[in-house]
Amino acid sequence: MSRKFVFLFFLVIVLFPAFSKAQGLGNSPYSQIGIGDVVAPVTIQNLGTGGISVSGYNRDYVQLSNPAASVNKKGLYNDSLIKFEGAGTFQYKALSINKTLETNTGANFRYFALSVPIGKVWNTTASIQPYSVKDHSFSKTVPIVGDPTNQNMQYSYEGKGGLYQIGLNNGWGVTKQLSVGLGLEYLFGPATTTTTSVLASKPNDVQYGIRRRINHKALGIKPSVHYRKEFYVWKDSVLVPSGIFWNAGATLQLFTPMQLTVNEYRIRKSSTGAISEDSLLSGTTQKANLPAQFTFGMSIDKPNRWMVGVEGGVSNWTNFEYGNFSNDTYRLAWNLGIGAEIRPVSRKQFKTPTYRAGFSFAQLPYVISGKQLNDISGSLGVTLPVGTRALSGATFPKINLAVVVGQRGTISTEAIQELYVRFHVGILITDKWFIKRRIQ
Repeated sequence: MSRKFVFLFFLVIVLFPAFSKAQGLGNSPYSQIGIGDVVAPVTIQNLGTGGISVSGYNRDYVQLSNPAASVNKKGLYNDSLIKFEGAGTFQYKALSINKTLETNTGANFRYFALSVPIGKVWNTTASIQPYSVKDHSFSKTVPIVGDPTNQNMQYSYEGKGGLYQIGLNNGWGVTKQLSVGLGLEYLFGPATTTTTSVLASKPNDVQYGIRRRINHKALGIKPSVHYRKEFYVWKDSVLVPSGIFWNAGATLQLFTPMQLTVNEYRIRKSSTGAISEDSLLSGTTQKANLPAQFTFGMSIDKPNRWMVGVEGGVSNWTNFEYGNFSNDTYRLAWNLGIGAEIRPVSRKQFKTPTYRAGFSFAQLPYVISGKQLNDISGSLGVTLPVGTRALSGATFPKINLAVVVGQRGTISTEAIQELYVRFHVGILITDKWFIKRRIQ
């Protein structure tokens, strides 16, 4: 067993509190809604292909989305690899708020994952990653209804924090074509939101408002399935393997009711920024119900050469409730992604980059001014083998890169439009789980 991987993973766990303090990708006004902006549980390679993930099958990479696709199919390979991957995201965003342009940047870790082959047809993957992010700071001015002096109130909204997810995925190969999997998740994390108000004509007066800190806890389970079948072609009146495979994968994400522990304060904020608090709620427990999500994808690939695929997902947020704190309206959410990758033919195949491209469209569950929010994006990615190949026969370490350019909301239908560019980078290290020693 390669001890350096175990050391790296436990080092991440020890340093995790420091990483969690840096959560956030810059100002995102829509993250004030519910639990915040939900982060898809996909790898950098998946992000480069439009987010398609559940049908992908490649022994050289970590699989976070579909536990059933993380395992060697029965008798398909002669060896297994232990894999460790860490990844982060940097974002540049331009916000159009009431026709005022604002730009901001932010960075956050994306995930840490350790994938270990327990047996020939059993694989376990442990991971830590954000599940949702709250990171917003904005204000709006509203007329005071019925005021004969026509005064306006200025409301300010701030939020920070979010949920993290610790996952343990297990996959089992049933046949050469079929595998099944089960993912277990633990969601946790605090989020703090602050709302204050002051007369717009007297912004330096004392501001009054509410500060709320909510700690979240929930458990999740994800049954999954993956099917991989090789195409056969006629050659000299005989059916022979083509080397091209058809893949299908599906997952169903379920959650227990989320426990919310709430602390709420009435605050007074002076012009110097000093804040005084009076407790309103202390340790009050409420509930939230996260919806189930079903994802299905299909792809065709030639191992280590190319892949094309499509994927869709759906989740019903209509009955979503976030304690007693949200009067927001939610609807059915769905997403669709298409993508492809190619590795050019080369004499130095193990050092050849893999190139990716993809497109994604999502209809988010949020309803703003009667309109459902959309997110549309395009992506490019590349995997660069670096360093030297291990004597054990494991593949080269890899640097994975992806850039995603997208838009959320439109000026014609929404008060806020987000244009973003996200740079994702990860490093993947692989090695043999066990190596047989030969005695001469």
